[in-house]
Amino acid sequence: MLVGRRSVNLHGRKVIETPLLIPSFSSKGFPQVKQLIDVMAQYITESTLVSAYDIHHGLIKRHYSFCDVIFLDSGGYEAALDFDLSDARRVDHKPRSWQRKYYRNTLRSLKLPKTASYVVVNYDNPKSRLRLRGQIQRARRDFKLLAQGAFITEFLIKPESPAGPRKSDKALYLDIDKIVRDIAHLQDFQIIGVTEKELGVSLLGRMSNIGRIRKALHDANMSQPIHIFGALDPISVPLYFFAGADIFDGLTWLRYAYYEGVAVYMANFAALTLSLDTQETSAITKTFVNNLSVLASLQRAMRTFADTEDFSVFSHHAGCLETAYKHFKSTRGGH
Repeated sequence: MLVGRRSVNLHGRKVIETPLLIPSFSSKGFPQVKQLIDVMAQYITESTLVSAYDIHHGLIKRHYSFCDVIFLDSGGYEAALDFDLSDARRVDHKPRSWQRKYYRNTLRSLKLPKTASYVVVNYDNPKSRLRLRGQIQRARRDFKLLAQGAFITEFLIKPESPAGPRKSDKALYLDIDKIVRDIAHLQDFQIIGVTEKELGVSLLGRMSNIGRIRKALHDANMSQPIHIFGALDPISVPLYFFAGADIFDGLTWLRYAYYEGVAVYMANFAALTLSLDTQETSAITKTFVNNLSVLASLQRAMRTFADTEDFSVFSHHAGCLETAYKHFKSTRGGH
């Protein structure tokens, strides 16, 4: 019930097959994001994620079509001072204005490319939080701006309290009880999204909350994929997958190097795998290309695991992953 292969169709055609690992781009921490996309576009063929915020502010191109599926993110990440769990640098970030009218104007400007499909995520701003029912209503109104049936819609669930300097737990984390109670109200959206850091304070706690959402969807005869925003490392991704998540995106592939099943400092990866006189720009590009290859291999392994539940498909840490999976199942009474 929890682990599976799910899909999203558009006009009767399968557009998304899960599990899906998405290399993301953002101006937050990457001020040269436009040039970065231009360089890496030739290596990305299945999916990517860009931000409506970056499009509105002219930081990236308005339209891309270099891969099969393009996720248009809500802009909340770039509009916030907070960073996701994988970012250790905490570079200075001064958010620009991000208003709902800017997001709506971006939706109005969307043109359906001939060679790609768009997944559109609902508006988010950390200073403008609503109760869950209000978030749902706002998303429905905004998605009416889209050409009917031309785009895949994704609902990103956010905490209900506004973010501020003195954040309470209510502002930091999702109310899973409320999400489970109101799960039927999400049936109009084709994908359900949550951010990794808002799922809980521990890895097991986040897995448990993913499992609760997946079970609620199952009990309501809903099969939408669950998208975990901000999670794209080789360890946590399969663990969240075991718990019932399906789609994963993040910037980890631009911050670290994937090496032997873990994320390591880029400089260490270059020293271990490249000539010591490799120029830094070349080393960085080669690291990015390596990371994309690792993500593709991990995605294949996860898809095979969904069919076989054979942990040997994972090239690294198969034993640790199996132990973690069994521990997680034991906390759920074996289910």
